Amino acid sequence: IRRTETNKNYTTSKSKSNKQHIVNQHTTLREIAQKEAIKLAALMRLNPNYSPDEELSKGVKIFLQ
Repeated sequence: IRRTETNKNYTTSKSKSNKQHIVNQHTTLREIAQKEAIKLAALMRLNPNYSPDEELSKGVKIFLQ
């Protein structure tokens, strides 16, 4: 089962095995953490290549779990 939700800044793709963001516009891990109610530290562990306030480019995949 796959469900997709679209937001102005990103698309959230949900399936049984994972949940991820695909960035549509520039946003940061800190903003994603706030919008998704996820601890920033947990988001950083899942996405170690990015810093909390780094602007992410369109098309970047960010793992939420």
